[in-house]
Amino acid sequence: MQIRALIVLLITTNLSCTSKSPVLDIINDSLLNTQKVYLVFRGTNTKEGYLASNFNIKYKKASHVGIAVFINNKWKIYHVINSVDKEKKDFRASDFITFFNDSEENIKHASVWEINHLRNSERIDLITEIKRYESLPIVFDKSFSLDSTKLYCSEFINNVLFKINKNKFKFKIHKKKLNSIQSKILKRDTLYYYPVDVFQLNRNINIIKEWNSN
Repeated sequence: MQIRALIVLLITTNLSCTSKSPVLDIINDSLLNTQKVYLVFRGTNTKEGYLASNFNIKYKKASHVGIAVFINNKWKIYHVINSVDKEKKDFRASDFITFFNDSEENIKHASVWEINHLRNSERIDLITEIKRYESLPIVFDKSFSLDSTKLYCSEFINNVLFKINKNKFKFKIHKKKLNSIQSKILKRDTLYYYPVDVFQLNRNINIIKEWNSN
């Protein structure tokens, strides 16, 4: 109980969060099992967040996704993001506080989804695969091309999950006709991609916690 109280105190002190902070809502309890793997989603009140969520299939709240695993006695969320700061890598290993940093990301949505029926051997393989990516010079794919060696957030998640179980985690590539502005930016008429919410439609992945701003 003392350790848990200390965690809450540190989070509150460092972030000056209100009771509706997505960080406090998601971390300030014992819902996470250290032997399980989770997908962590966020949605932001930013231009990038708005544009990304519009490419979702059904659930429009999330615009970014990472995968959370318990390594070396701490939770790490691995994700790929377009870094504005060139000193930072596009492949990140963030804690929950950093991932849901409201002062930087203007968070409007946060949710945690459990990957169900994951065998321990699959969890170990998953961590190995994530570490392999961590060792590579990953660059964010601004063109969202599946043929590129670069990656975007949901493509990274797809690749990792598909690697450990091709039957359970076979996510469908989505096809979207682009408008004139989108076509000009991406230099094509049609986009084939993995939407952020494609994982939320999988029966093996279930929501356990959600927060939304008013």
